[in-house]
Amino acid sequence: MEHYVGLEHLDPDSLKIRRWGTPDDVEATKLMFKKGDIIFGRRRAYQRKLGIAEFDGICSAHAMVLRAKPDVVNPEFLPFFMQSDLFMNRAVEISVGSLSPTINWKTMAVQEFALPPTEEQIRIVGLLREIESNSDNLKSLVERCHSLRDALFQHHVWSNESLPQEPINQIADINPKVSSLSENDPFIPMEAVDPWTQQIDLSRIEKKGQRGGVKAQGGDILMARITPCLENGKISQVPISIEKCGGSTEFIVFRAKDGTDQQFLYNLITSRVFHSQAAGTMSGSTGRQRASATDIGRILIPKLPLTKQMEVSELIKQISKMKDATNSRLLGLSQMKLAVLTGTGRI
Repeated sequence: MEHYVGLEHLDPDSLKIRRWGTPDDVEATKLMFKKGDIIFGRRRAYQRKLGIAEFDGICSAHAMVLRAKPDVVNPEFLPFFMQSDLFMNRAVEISVGSLSPTINWKTMAVQEFALPPTEEQIRIVGLLREIESNSDNLKSLVERCHSLRDALFQHHVWSNESLPQEPINQIADINPKVSSLSENDPFIPMEAVDPWTQQIDLSRIEKKGQRGGVKAQGGDILMARITPCLENGKISQVPISIEKCGGSTEFIVFRAKDGTDQQFLYNLITSRVFHSQAAGTMSGSTGRQRASATDIGRILIPKLPLTKQMEVSELIKQISKMKDATNSRLLGLSQMKLAVLTGTGRI
């Protein structure tokens, strides 16, 4: 076997497996799968991770390997059905455990579902194939936008050897002061920050209560400092509409000083070079490593005039608009997919 697929290689709500490791990456118990099998993450099923294998290999024991019985269900229909809310909600319901809820196969095996007739399954598969094909193309465009953004920042900032360098704490206040918070002020938990997304999920903002943590104000940048959140790119910006708020103790807060464009600061912190250096400062025991505000503040960055900062930020803004428009189309396709699944009257 040359391919190993762990849960970290499966993308939520995507049937395509775009990355993998090798069997040498893991020494724990593994499961074998064959080309065409479905790999379903039975641990933390709410993450909605499953994919169709395009090769033979082995996978994490935190997954299930499923193979359709053609006399019962169309093999191409089954993975789409497993993406439906009906299946996923049931999977979450039967999971056991608090920290890492997991599905027991014996429990899953006896679950019953109403399926459309075989002819209807084939019709649905045809529609969903078209939606998946278009979705894959749009996802590739989003990835190219990311690559273009990185290349642009690399060219104008990191690769410009004529620029002097200075610690980032010279252009940004790190964990700046904020006036005292009340228990009713907003609180941003780590769960409200999606990887590589500037916006914060407003539906996940909570009330501070008696919790401690960092303090921030509208426009401030929050960067996760703990593994794996830092490596995964949990970096966001507090909405301007929020006057002040609290946040997880596992955030580091950045605020641009005079002479620094706040949007440029965000682009800098999310750039590949800075992000890699920040992750490299982490220390501590395995699984609980953290970066300190002091170490992050010492990272050297190129010094750009304010006008150049704003010029670079405007270029990246145009790329972001293209990415946002593409993501909007992806959302539309996702809603169309849901409509196709629920339109049968059985799913």
